[in-house]
Amino acid sequence: MAFMRGRARITVIRVIDGDTVLAQVECPCCHIVSTQRVRLLGIDAPELDGADRGAAIAAQQYLAGLIVGNTVTVMIARAHPDLYGRMIGDLLINGVSASQLMLQAGMACKYEDRQRRNGPFRGQPAPELPINDAVT
Repeated sequence: MAFMRGRARITVIRVIDGDTVLAQVECPCCHIVSTQRVRLLGIDAPELDGADRGAAIAAQQYLAGLIVGNTVTVMIARAHPDLYGRMIGDLLINGVSASQLMLQAGMACKYEDRQRRNGPFRGQPAPELPINDAVT
């Protein structure tokens, strides 16, 4: 499935975790509504099935609190879904980036800073990786 890039109106059905929501998304060009999982652009929040379940629940609840009662739109960032079939976009809550709000609150880290499933959260910088000088 391909997505039309640009701003789309959405109705959030539920917050899946701290960086993904399930939403009814209205296509900006044809106005057809479809149910999509929307992955927030540029951030990574703790996984609910991961080692830091408490932080994951806090991130999920924080994102839900941002959404309730507010106008939500999404700026669709990519025409094609990610590896897991999710739309990638910047969720805007009353015009403010949810990704930025999650980062500022320490509920997520920048996506590029996160090491696979073991990276830092709550605003901590990514640790330095050891450099292997031995090249074989």
